[in-house]
Amino acid sequence: MVDLTAPDAGTRRRRLGVPASWVLLVLGGLLVGALAWYPVLFAWLLGLVVAGELGWVAVDPTLVDDGIGVVVWATGVLWFVLLGVAGPLTWAMRRVSSLPARTWWPVSVALWVTPFAVALLRSELG
Repeated sequence: MVDLTAPDAGTRRRRLGVPASWVLLVLGGLLVGALAWYPVLFAWLLGLVVAGELGWVAVDPTLVDDGIGVVVWATGVLWFVLLGVAGPLTWAMRRVSSLPARTWWPVSVALWVTPFAVALLRSELG
């Protein structure tokens, strides 16, 4: 028969070892990075639109025909959805990891933007 009572207060949750935690961090961060492609893209476009409005760069007029509000709104919605998915997913992965939070979170968030950054560098460098 299965015991469905609450676990003893003295029991500890099992955690992955350090090498497995790093593998989980890198693979999970890159998976979330694949999900973050459009939010990061729209944040990049928002930066271009703001720089264009300030006169720092030339922006294609079709990007801002409807005003900057459309880009701001779309960026906000995409990031809201991403953080609603990526936050709990990353938190769940962090709970089974033995890496400290001060290491996990900055590296994880840096990995979120890595796929977009690599693609951008590849396009700029030819």
